[in-house]
Amino acid sequence: YNIHHGVGIDGLFDVKRIADLIRENDADLVALQEVDVETERTGGLNTMEYLARELSMYFAFGKNLDFQGGGYGNGILSKYPLVSIENLHIPPYRSGEQRGILKILVDYNGRELAFWNTHLDHRKDDTERRESVRIIKKMTEDLNIPIILAGDFNDTPESKALSELNTVFDDVWAIRKNDKGFTFPSDKPERRIDYSFFRSPKGSSFMLQPVKACVLTSPASDHLPLIVQFRIVDMINK
Repeated sequence: YNIHHGVGIDGLFDVKRIADLIRENDADLVALQEVDVETERTGGLNTMEYLARELSMYFAFGKNLDFQGGGYGNGILSKYPLVSIENLHIPPYRSGEQRGILKILVDYNGRELAFWNTHLDHRKDDTERRESVRIIKKMTEDLNIPIILAGDFNDTPESKALSELNTVFDDVWAIRKNDKGFTFPSDKPERRIDYSFFRSPKGSSFMLQPVKACVLTSPASDHLPLIVQFRIVDMINK
């Protein structure tokens, strides 16, 4: 969910709406983009601490930019304990905005699950998005546990960047879609640019099986939130 630093399409700053939406949908893991922490425009609020406290969840923040006296980047909320947190900056292209990928490992009832969150470049030239995808793909090479990759990819499903990403990840919406999945802009959605991908590598003790996916209606941001449900399937060693 790209939360537009907490400002909705009505122009109001209201992070409580974000918290209420997460609570109402009983989310276990949440990937948030365009998150402010202690910036002037949000009145010094630490958005991630606020959401984690309101929802009784663990949190991680990946700062990609110093902004207005605070930080700006991606955030993750989790009902499950965090085993590790890592925020990696993706090299910018042609003086673009610093982007990053926030990676956590969670302890899901004794199983380690990787949950990654990113927000890719928005410009028409897709060079940086394609390079970012190459970097993300490389990150998967030595990881033998299931991965959920979520975020605002600023590109449409048929793009070169996402076609390349689909060589190592599966797009949940392509499997469990119930409509076009448009998430932007939130008042008149006409594009699918927010995604949840997953990967269940060979050799893992369990796999992810998508059950359903849906886009929610909300005025709390200029994007709409994407909700995905997975089933955990244990693999039987033969």
